[in-house]
Amino acid sequence: MSHLVSPDAQGELQGAVASLFSLSAIIGPPLLTHLFSRFSAPGSSPYVPGAAFFAATVLALGSLFVFWLSTREPMTEEGSSASESGLSAA
Repeated sequence: MSHLVSPDAQGELQGAVASLFSLSAIIGPPLLTHLFSRFSAPGSSPYVPGAAFFAATVLALGSLFVFWLSTREPMTEEGSSASESGLSAA
């Protein structure tokens, strides 16, 4: 991601990444703990003690998909170059 932003926006990028990490550290544990307690309690229907791990897998795969989408090479029209679209190889 640091290659996609200008040098004077590197701090903003680092701040945004740190903010997202902090939000996930705040929201993740209570959310997954609730899922675990809800689906592993005696008499829960359905009884799925691994629901929190399944949810974590779904979130990780979703994040991987968003990462893949955001780092793909943009399709350029015939006759145009990447520098015309504002991208550089820096």
